[in-house]
Amino acid sequence: MAQVVPSTLLTDVLPPAAAAPATRTSETLLYELVAAEILPTIDLSRSVRSVLLRPTALARWNRVMTATRVPMFACYNVGVCLGAAAFLVPAHVGQWLALASLALCLPGSLVHVSLMRYDMLLLLTSTYEFWYLSSINAVAAALLVPFLQDARAALVPVIWLGLQSHIMIDASITSLRELLYSTLVVLVVAVAVLAYTTTGRLDGVRDLELLAFNGYRLTARDVIIQCWTTQIVVMIRNVYRRRTARKDQAAVSSSSAAASVVYCLAYRCAVRLRARRKRRSTSSVSSLVSSATAAAIPLGVSIQMAARLHMSQQPNAETAPARRVQLRFLRVRTRFRSSTRQPLGRWLPGRQQQEQAEDEFPEAWRFSLMVLMDVGVLLTVLSFLPLAVPAVRAASFGVTLVFCAFSCAMYQRQLLRLLLKSFDFAFLSVQLTAIHVGLCDLYRWDSRSFAVGAAWLWVHWVLTCDSVTPVLKQRWRFRFRALAWIVVLVVLGHVLIVCQVALVGPNELRDRTLVSFKGRGAHTVELRVLPMLLSRLPMTFGWSCRILWRILYRADHELLMLQGSVTYVNDRRWTKHHPEPRARIMLEKMAQQQSVTSLLEDLMLRVTRKMTVFAASIVPAIDSFREQQSVENDSEAAAANGSSQRSQTSFHDSESPDGKDAAGGVATFLQRTENTRLTIIRGQLFDPANPRRSGIIVSSDRSLSIVSPSVDQRADERATPLKPLQDTGASEGIPELD
Repeated sequence: MAQVVPSTLLTDVLPPAAAAPATRTSETLLYELVAAEILPTIDLSRSVRSVLLRPTALARWNRVMTATRVPMFACYNVGVCLGAAAFLVPAHVGQWLALASLALCLPGSLVHVSLMRYDMLLLLTSTYEFWYLSSINAVAAALLVPFLQDARAALVPVIWLGLQSHIMIDASITSLRELLYSTLVVLVVAVAVLAYTTTGRLDGVRDLELLAFNGYRLTARDVIIQCWTTQIVVMIRNVYRRRTARKDQAAVSSSSAAASVVYCLAYRCAVRLRARRKRRSTSSVSSLVSSATAAAIPLGVSIQMAARLHMSQQPNAETAPARRVQLRFLRVRTRFRSSTRQPLGRWLPGRQQQEQAEDEFPEAWRFSLMVLMDVGVLLTVLSFLPLAVPAVRAASFGVTLVFCAFSCAMYQRQLLRLLLKSFDFAFLSVQLTAIHVGLCDLYRWDSRSFAVGAAWLWVHWVLTCDSVTPVLKQRWRFRFRALAWIVVLVVLGHVLIVCQVALVGPNELRDRTLVSFKGRGAHTVELRVLPMLLSRLPMTFGWSCRILWRILYRADHELLMLQGSVTYVNDRRWTKHHPEPRARIMLEKMAQQQSVTSLLEDLMLRVTRKMTVFAASIVPAIDSFREQQSVENDSEAAAANGSSQRSQTSFHDSESPDGKDAAGGVATFLQRTENTRLTIIRGQLFDPANPRRSGIIVSSDRSLSIVSPSVDQRADERATPLKPLQDTGASEGIPELD
């Protein structure tokens, strides 16, 4: 029976335009975050090992893992500790520790990867974060091998695989406690190794010089430090999100259903703001759809989508696989009010009518904002030219600051607070701020710093545009196309910075030392401004391209930086006790046995055909051997006269169709077949009653025999011409021939 959806929840399945009441009211608009589209489903019964291994090999693999689970887990933890110690001790000792760590950690790492969910891995490979973190992980691993330059490089596969497992952390279905523990262990080890690498206390390493121009240097140490710092920040984020998820599970309920909810740490979904009234009447909603239509629509699916996919709740519940689960958006409890007082809110026009989405800003206001935006962008571009005067650079910063102040007046405070706490915004903002501060330091904080400050304001205006509610965007006639040009200029700015560093000398740019460490012996480690800036440019360049991609391919009602959390239900007890996986494995084994049987039958048929051709080819050799034997026997005239006659008599007896195989004739059984249609060897079938050189005799049990006639009979019949097969009328004895 279909489930009836209450009218108060009908807005969950209706699009924003259809969910609005039919009558105009003066209620305050409330906004909530919802998923921009229907999330996919995943099959939790498919793992990496089940995809790569056959059922028999999978059963053996499972038995081995079950028997060695506890010692393998202990060996992995010991190997991680030995790997960390390999970096902290002298090089000649660390080489042996590295080899021991490789032997202890590699099996556990491979087992952990084999347990990952295959469908979740496919979803992760469609995200930008997966490829970005995988790229920097591969770059750091490739540079670490020549950096260590000894047997300690055996730790590189373990480090790479361990960090890659944390990048694919959503595909792991281990318990929260085990995952949190393993993450903390790897995090502590990574921080210790990074600290030793940064301070130059690693023994026996060789720092490579990757780039050198105009007195500036970029070394492998700088790139490794930057890559590992990013990985550590991501691991800290995962620990924080996992800890928050555990608190949410404890706050919701202690039931098994709540304990089986899995929170995705890396995979996120696009979200949008949906408008809801504070109070709604059911009459305006009931006029949109009937109760029967609402009962047939699952929650989270719009009416248009349900009509296009012909979805029905009852058939889906019956036909959906038991282990195929639906990813769900984790709703944010906060409701965002359109009438919340914003900064500089009293300067906005028409504050008494903010809740009416149809109203627009006065034309003078909108025109003034557009002029400020265009002038600010143009002055910022001109400020970076070498011939720009200080007044133009100061004006670019002033105009940009005024425009951003008016834009900030339209921000919704709760949305802005949620955006500032998001990882994507915080991470990218810190990296961009470090680049802009480093660029100002390279410019010696002269007038060019005004242009850098204006560029920083424009970048953060793009990053915070999600804080504007849809009603104000509609009144402002805001479109994503206005942001595209700014992001394109930011992308081009990365290229111009590299070109400027490569072309100008130390007189134009000041590369000074920020921090200096005294390393092992007399070696001194310096953290300079330019290497810090250049090592961050590839990262911010990639994220800028990512934002540009979102601007070009996302709808105007979707958010740009805010992403939604995703959850799904994983009943681990079902995985252990449900009979469906065992039944499916049995079916796969039966299908495999049938395929093996058919393969063997085909192989036997081919072997039989080869044997037939081979037997037909050796008959002339046997005949020639017999002729030679007869000549030798004729030479012994007196003694072998009687025995020769008896031998010929036996040969004649063997040639008769009813006779048995004897020494004078060769009758070789070749094949039993259900088919009575036979292939003629050498293109002709001889009469069994008058056999000549060779013939095929088909017995009553439909078996094939190649019969060689006696030597004397062949000699007597050489003079007689061959006769074709006569039709004796006994078609029962000779089957139909091709």
